[in-house]
Amino acid sequence: MSTLRDTLTTLAGLNHQALRHELDTLEAVRDWAMEQLGVDYRIGDTVVITDDTPSGVPRDNGWYPYREALAPGRTGTVRDITFSTTRKRWYADVAMTHTWSVHERDHHGRDGLTHTHTRYWNGPADETPDGHEPPSAYDQEHHPNGKTKLFFMNVTWLAKANGRTAP
Repeated sequence: MSTLRDTLTTLAGLNHQALRHELDTLEAVRDWAMEQLGVDYRIGDTVVITDDTPSGVPRDNGWYPYREALAPGRTGTVRDITFSTTRKRWYADVAMTHTWSVHERDHHGRDGLTHTHTRYWNGPADETPDGHEPPSAYDQEHHPNGKTKLFFMNVTWLAKANGRTAP
């Protein structure tokens, strides 16, 4: 309880006008940076992947099973835009509209080695495309509208889709 009281005392002693000015400045810098990078979307906008980097990742990358769902032309909704202090780049957290994963397996049988690709759908079970496995019974029960997959993408890999602007 004393920690909370100390925190409130510290907050009361802050110069709120200076803090508001700092926040306004940070927002202006962010807007300027987005303009310099040619980013034409905001949080809440629907975006389209315009770069092949997300789908061209190597096998050892965690995105590799999702490479088809991350191909240029695929869409998603921007949940957040943030600056990575370690990578010194701007990133968008994107909830993809449709996702599935591709799993490859080698089978050794009497006829030799066969290579299979199985596609697992992450959306609603009743929307499972032909050639995809539907979500598991567990996922259908716990995620009836499908699982939302988020991907942290470089802002330059994306563009606003269909001119939609966030409110």
